[in-house]
Amino acid sequence: MEAVREQFNKQDKMSRDRQKLEEFEDFLVERRIYDEFTGSTWAQDYRLASAEYDGVMDQLNTEISRLEQLLPLFDSDNKDSVVQWAIRNAGKLTKEEESVLMHFKALSTKKPDDAGEGNRFIPDPEKVYKNLKPVDADAKGFWVNMDGVLEYVAFVPKQLFNNPKTIEQELKKYGDTIGKELEKLNDERDQLRSLRDHLVEFGFNNQVSENWLNREAIMKFSPDESLIMTKDEFELTVDLFTNPKNNLRLQYEEAKKNWEDALQKLREADDIIANSQGSLLAIDGQIKQLDMTQLPDKERELKNFKQEKKVLDERYADWRKDVLTYLRESEGDQSEVKVNAEIRAIEKEHGSSTKMLYNGFSQLCRKFRVSRVRSSSASSV
Repeated sequence: MEAVREQFNKQDKMSRDRQKLEEFEDFLVERRIYDEFTGSTWAQDYRLASAEYDGVMDQLNTEISRLEQLLPLFDSDNKDSVVQWAIRNAGKLTKEEESVLMHFKALSTKKPDDAGEGNRFIPDPEKVYKNLKPVDADAKGFWVNMDGVLEYVAFVPKQLFNNPKTIEQELKKYGDTIGKELEKLNDERDQLRSLRDHLVEFGFNNQVSENWLNREAIMKFSPDESLIMTKDEFELTVDLFTNPKNNLRLQYEEAKKNWEDALQKLREADDIIANSQGSLLAIDGQIKQLDMTQLPDKERELKNFKQEKKVLDERYADWRKDVLTYLRESEGDQSEVKVNAEIRAIEKEHGSSTKMLYNGFSQLCRKFRVSRVRSSSASSV
């Protein structure tokens, strides 16, 4: 059982690693950084790439900061700037003096053509840095007393004017390409930072890196189908086999019975459906056997019968009125009962067709005429 558990854990881990690897590859494609990643140190060694990234970013930040500091020195189009004046005249400067000059690097040594509020210029930069009055200095800079006005000046990150030869060498090294070099370094820094930020977004770590390095073996792995289940399902299966309290035979018999009951119910349902279909077919056959062409004739016969019955009802009413004229009220009631009885006898003997009803009614009329004559004769006597 321990060997089975070991095999399950191995397969379960391999399945999870494969899923994570597929998600990571999809992420690289979706973010369009697949080629960039595969060509980087991140695809080779996670720990090495992490340390290398920090070191490279420090170097790039330092170099970019240095070139940004040098950039004003190459602004040869603005010959009247304080920086260009310093290149020509300053010579060797202290850190404080250079910091003051770079603080005012954007100012010109010439008076602006258009005077406006807040405009400034430095006609003689030497007077500014030679008469420094720094106060309250700290690690980042110092305050300068500008004839009663205090202004904070930050220290330059790295001195250039402490050695005039350094400036000359930098000017010769970059010439007019310092701007392009600075742009190149910024692009490289942005690209490295973007790749690393994307990896952090996914959750790229040492485990994902290991999956990437072993991706061929992971993708070729063929799992044992009998062990494809969740951890909870696996533990339940193990418990069924190892726990002495579990009676597998009893559970099997119970499951088998449930299955057979389900099959029996399914067969009964099939029989009900089959019988229902047979009944429907029989009804459909009976409907098809009906002679629908006879319906109009039957409707006409019914209509004629109703009309003839109406005529007979009217004639019966006239006859009853005529009879009651010659009979006492009680005799009329008795005669009506007698007439009704005889009508039913005639119908029973001759049928209930309209013609028989009419003939019977005529016969009764003749009888009661004779009775009326006899009654009249008896009254006279």
